[in-house]
Amino acid sequence: MKKLALLLIPILLIAGCKKDDDPSDEAQILGFSIISTSISDFTLEDVVIEESYNKVLMLSQNNLASENPPISITPEIEVSPGATISPNSGDEVSFNNKDGAITYIVTAENGDQTNWTFTIRDMQLPNADFEDWYDTIGMNQQHHLEPGLSANSTIWSTANMGTSLYGKYGTTPLMDGDNTLVKIFTDETPTIPITSATIFTGRFDLQGAINNPTDPDQATDFGIPFTFRPTALKLKYKFTPGEHFVEGTLIDPNNIFGGFTIDSLEGGDKCFLWSNLEIINGDDIELIGRAELIQGDPVEELTEIVLNYEYYSDAKPTHITVVFASSKDGSEYRGAVGSTLIVDDVELIYE
Repeated sequence: MKKLALLLIPILLIAGCKKDDDPSDEAQILGFSIISTSISDFTLEDVVIEESYNKVLMLSQNNLASENPPISITPEIEVSPGATISPNSGDEVSFNNKDGAITYIVTAENGDQTNWTFTIRDMQLPNADFEDWYDTIGMNQQHHLEPGLSANSTIWSTANMGTSLYGKYGTTPLMDGDNTLVKIFTDETPTIPITSATIFTGRFDLQGAINNPTDPDQATDFGIPFTFRPTALKLKYKFTPGEHFVEGTLIDPNNIFGGFTIDSLEGGDKCFLWSNLEIINGDDIELIGRAELIQGDPVEELTEIVLNYEYYSDAKPTHITVVFASSKDGSEYRGAVGSTLIVDDVELIYE
């Protein structure tokens, strides 16, 4: 019996090893180029493949808002060896809305499937007038609205998912007749004395929030692909600071549910509007240009402002971050419940 057992060991090891001729499970898009489009005088700026998010982005120098939908694109697509893609490479696809998305399904050699999202953008930020909002479900299993046409195509994120457990949504649409603005509101929850709301280009990282509950900065993945050099950021805003400016300090720095001490502060709350143009390469970030506004006084009427970018390099950026927050230091649990920032009609200005 012992000899038989010894003989079985190498057989089992061989059976458990992956053979070189086993079907591959790779379902990646490796290359994406444009054969033709319905856009007149089409000028391609760049095609970006975001492998970690299964996204493909086409950046165009054309003004897509002036194009009558549908916008048709015919791409040539390279996928992992042995994989297939649907729609096929060389098939024309159409966008009924310039801020929409096309879903590609890549099927690996072994049959595993991965969904990829294809979007197009120009030199402006999509849904920068905040007219479009989509329905989603929070951690409390209740519906709420997020900015954009869909989770797959939007460039905007909020912290709503993080506070949805308490039924709190600090970033919401605000209707003014036929116009929709974004309202950003500093609130509190039963366990956290200050929850500054925000809207930003990038993604809210729910897993980062769960893994680092005492560090709100770990819940944000700032920035979207962008390779242009605007001179300024123009927008409309108004701001109402909350009445009681406080700072919360964790009693146990490692336990978000261990309670806070709360101290009143001199001065008042401030909103924070800022934008970075950056070169992002993995964990390396080089700041190319920045525009910002810190506002503490009330702005009672919707007011147009222009924030000029200060450039520190002649390089072309790879990403843009735009952030609007109702409390400047909300991530440090410092602010005033009731601080309200309203934003509309964001536009990038070029010389």
